[in-house]
Amino acid sequence: MKILTCLADLPQAEPGAAYAIGNFDGFHLGHRALIDRVRQEPGPSGLITFEPHPRRLFAPDGPPQRLMSRADKHRQARALGLDIYVELPFTTEFASLAAEDFHQQVLAPLQPRLLVTGADFRYGKGRGGSLDSLRAAGFAVDGLAKVGDPDGQSYGSSRVRQAIRGADFALVTRLMGAPWTLASLVEHGDQIGRTIGFPTANLTLGGYLRPPVGIYAALVGIGDETPSRPAAAYYGFRPSLDGEQERFEVHLLEFEGDLYDRQLRVALIQHLRGDKKLDGLEALKAQIAQDCSDARTALAV
Repeated sequence: MKILTCLADLPQAEPGAAYAIGNFDGFHLGHRALIDRVRQEPGPSGLITFEPHPRRLFAPDGPPQRLMSRADKHRQARALGLDIYVELPFTTEFASLAAEDFHQQVLAPLQPRLLVTGADFRYGKGRGGSLDSLRAAGFAVDGLAKVGDPDGQSYGSSRVRQAIRGADFALVTRLMGAPWTLASLVEHGDQIGRTIGFPTANLTLGGYLRPPVGIYAALVGIGDETPSRPAAAYYGFRPSLDGEQERFEVHLLEFEGDLYDRQLRVALIQHLRGDKKLDGLEALKAQIAQDCSDARTALAV
């Protein structure tokens, strides 16, 4: 898959490709419908997206909202069989482009065969561009209606975020077509888990949306592995210890070895319980043992 990350790179794309356009945060099943459509066309298929997510520019002080890392977006696009990945830097300058400038600076160099997006797609300064303006500029466009689930509700990143905040991870998996997966490097922690027999990998969430606090049944992949290793994960502020610093910790149930500075991909499968303060390390040790047992039950291992 060819990855193009600036306007100067765009003439390198093979002319005549079909492109899906959007943010593609999470690659949920609505996004998949757009990609399936471009892959139906003869010739190469591609995706046009933006980095960072426009929300970071328009609401820089807002809470983290990201569903998928930049690297995992690349990984997912490659797995879906796309040939070209156009990642446009979403800067203040880029956001100020008028629709006509977007046509000339982005689309004209790509020479697309077809553009596929949602029927309500808007682009350009003040969201002044639409499917009609794309067609008026001479581009072939297919605006797809929102894809709905069996309950008649449409797929969407906002709905995925709502399900995460509500700890409904079965729904998250249905909407995304796979469990929600967070990727991060393992950092050195205070090693308290190791002293009580439950060593944990300490991760940072960066720009990811924060899940509800508590304990999770999870599956973990090390490096490029597909997440399949059973684990118990914790997100919260450790009220039984310091109660101040944000923590995301993962205990692999069937692993021994050094994970420092390695990347873990953690798929959250089920929220097992909320957070609670425990009285002393022995109580904490007993609760962690129970949490690991509950995680095994949830994961059927």
